[in-house]
Formats: sequence, C-alpha cells, structure tokens
Amino acid sequence: MRLKWDKWLYGMGQAVIGGVAASGSAYIGTLIGNQITADVAVMKWQTLGFVLFTSSVTNLFFYLKQSPLPPEVTGDTETFTKPVEPKDQYDPNKP
Repeated sequence: MRLKWDKWLYGMGQAVIGGVAASGSAYIGTLIGNQITADVAVMKWQTLGFVLFTSSVTNLFFYLKQSPLPPEVTGDTETFTKPVEPKDQYDPNKP
C-alpha cells in the first residue's frame, strides 16, 4: 500500500501556519487593547509562546481529524500526455 504523503504533509504545514497566524492576531489584539485601556496586559514572550504552541497543535489536531491518513495511491500516479500539434497550421509562405 502506497500513500500520497506530499499533499498530506503540505496540509499539516498549512495547519501549523494557521495556528501561528491565530497566535499573532491574539498578540496584536492585546497590543491594541493595551493602547485603548491600560487594563489589558500585553502578552509576555513566554505567554505568546504558549499561545502559539497550543493554537498550532489545536489546528494540527483538527487537520488530523479531517485527514487521519494520506490518500492511497491508485493506478498511475502520473500521466504524461504528448502535446497535440494542430493539423492545419497557417503558413503564409505556402500557396
């Protein structure tokens, strides 16, 4: 049994990047909230690291729930086709 690992791993990378983006937006939200009112504390780097890790792992688990294993390779994995040349090409030098 052969599996298509490339697209599956690519999807896992997308899930992790989505988690990083979510933690970045949370950090920006605390910065803006601190500018509006001093009651909102800005995240420290350690707290931001925990948010980044948990949001990335959560997105990764959601991806694994959706695609637990990569799809199986069936038949020919790659199909090569020969380019088709047009039969009636216009040639201005031909009568």
